[in-house]
Amino acid sequence: MLANTTEQMAEFFIPIKGASEALSYAHMMTGLQAEFEPSFDPSLRYLQESIQGTLVTEADGRYIMNLY
Repeated sequence: MLANTTEQMAEFFIPIKGASEALSYAHMMTGLQAEFEPSFDPSLRYLQESIQGTLVTEADGRYIMNLY
């Protein structure tokens, strides 16, 4: 079965059963790619000392994600 809308995608994947599923769902819904160990680019200006890579944690039955 093909999914054509975000609602159909949610029907297939929710409830999400783990951190890897949460990350996969975020990839599909946003089109973004995860960087787990971001590298320094000297052509960019950074506004903080360090940047944390992608991280998914579970809290109270929800998944909290830093998608970098």
